[in-house]
Amino acid sequence: MNNALVKVIYSSSVFIPILIGSIMVDSYPRISKLLRIMGFTAPPLLFILTGYIRLLDYQLVLTLVTVIAALGISLHSEAYYRVLYGTSRFFQISIDVILASLLLLYSSTYFIELIIYWFILDIFIALVAITMEYGAENLPVASTYIALCIAPSDIALLTMWALLASSYGLDYSIFINLNTIPQTPLNLDYITSLIITVGFAAKIGQIPFHSWIPIVYGKSPTHVSAILSGVVSKMGIYALFLSMQLFNTNSIALYVLFAQGLISTVYGSFGAVLQVNVKNLLAYSSIGYYGIMASLFAAFTLLSQPILKAALLVTLVFHTVIKVLAFLNTSLVYQVSNTYDVYRLGYLYYVTRKGTLSAFTALLSLTGIPPSIGFTVKLLLLLASINLSLIHTLGIPLLVAIVLSSVFSIAYGAKFMGIYLSSIPRITPRPIPIPQLELNAEIYLGVASLILPLSILLYTYYTGFLDTVFTIVLIAIYAVTFTAYTLLFTRIYTKPDTPEDVKYWLSGVES
Repeated sequence: MNNALVKVIYSSSVFIPILIGSIMVDSYPRISKLLRIMGFTAPPLLFILTGYIRLLDYQLVLTLVTVIAALGISLHSEAYYRVLYGTSRFFQISIDVILASLLLLYSSTYFIELIIYWFILDIFIALVAITMEYGAENLPVASTYIALCIAPSDIALLTMWALLASSYGLDYSIFINLNTIPQTPLNLDYITSLIITVGFAAKIGQIPFHSWIPIVYGKSPTHVSAILSGVVSKMGIYALFLSMQLFNTNSIALYVLFAQGLISTVYGSFGAVLQVNVKNLLAYSSIGYYGIMASLFAAFTLLSQPILKAALLVTLVFHTVIKVLAFLNTSLVYQVSNTYDVYRLGYLYYVTRKGTLSAFTALLSLTGIPPSIGFTVKLLLLLASINLSLIHTLGIPLLVAIVLSSVFSIAYGAKFMGIYLSSIPRITPRPIPIPQLELNAEIYLGVASLILPLSILLYTYYTGFLDTVFTIVLIAIYAVTFTAYTLLFTRIYTKPDTPEDVKYWLSGVES
């Protein structure tokens, strides 16, 4: 079958059911859920498994993790906005259009697809998504996003396109196949290399383009923050991989990117500890993890060590799932308490035990406790940085940055969990129902974060990251802790011991 026709059928089979489902979300909610689930899952899996769409390893990882995240965000937003506004159609259409565009961008096989979906996302996020709840009040937030994120990354993308067009011709550049690696990549001077690498690094909030992240993540609608942190940010990683695939980047630019990543890792992780707003805490934490990914990418490109690429891809999966889960759980917190201030929250465990399960699952990953995906990924990051330090001096600062990030994550992870386990409720009680669909969406992401470590261990074993004995030991630790985790929370939620004085503590928006 003609490749262009395959892409038209694929794109239509993704976008049409998702769009129709989001339009029908208020009038036919069950049909809407079915159509959206089918649109997000069936076409990508079917076309990839049948071989009609062939993706490189980083494209495949991004596509599959976007499927996982999109399902949770789409279902969660439906219930959330229906409670707050009585209708969710407008919000659902906005969110689902962004998610569908992201899915199609990461599974693009032609350069023209990448350009189209990239600019659709830039325009839609800046002009619609960021302002969809707060209107003109959020125009300064959208302006910040345009100036510090969209502008540098779009300049980098257009520079990339101009280089391809000048070398191969405009027509050929548009239809360059993204799932093949050219035998003779173009050589770039250090100035052009800096424009591209630093520009795409702005998409993941690397210093000096970091200040937009706490502003935009903190003041955007929480589901938009979840999309931005979990999925949209990975456009920067995707573009960096693509630039490495098409060009020979000057090493000076890569060392600059490595330094940006190290500084951002420490700055973001430490900054998260100081925050009292939950969304800002998660925003600064994201800067820290973006820094780790940027440093790993730079080190991998400079040294061509497969272990670094494997570490980068598993970190990407971990960050996507956990940040989406954490931001969605934060929206539930606001829904029941009308605040994001960690010092005005507590006892939410007695309000929503399932919400607490989601938050605790996120805590396990943020702090690196088994059986969470965070434990597996942080261990692999430490092993990768130690291995790198044995063969190159870049490994030493990378190891220091990862260790500091892990230490700081314990502090801000405990602050995040304190939302549910603080000792003194400080807000006037007012009951409000929590939709089961909203809770189920968080449980789904929590379960995904607990199942994925097994897949990651098998992937790292297959790539030669881990040997057989160490893999078996880690799988045994995972099995024991996963069983204990399941039994513990089954017991807690089936036999809750709720003190009478906090049994009805709840406040927030009007029910």
